[in-house]
Amino acid sequence: IEHRLSHLALIGTIAPMVELLGTVDGMVVSFTVIAESTSTPKPSELATGISMALVTTLVGLVIAIPALLVFNIQKNRVGRFMFETGLFAENLINQFSKLVKR
Repeated sequence: IEHRLSHLALIGTIAPMVELLGTVDGMVVSFTVIAESTSTPKPSELATGISMALVTTLVGLVIAIPALLVFNIQKNRVGRFMFETGLFAENLINQFSKLVKR
């Protein structure tokens, strides 16, 4: 169970990096328009890169936030389950040890 949970943590960790990559790429597109323009660039020409940057930011956050939320909730559930299983096993061993001592 813990191994499979690590996939969620990986997604939650990698998504912001992909988001950042897309954001930087979008800003590079916008600044390239500015750099290559001999006059003041039209807002619509800049909007393409800025839009790409914002969309990748949004997608990265939409992926990362739920993945990390679910990961932490499930991690706590697994931890509680393991604790309860340990208590049950300890009680069971204590009962068997009392039978053996008789």
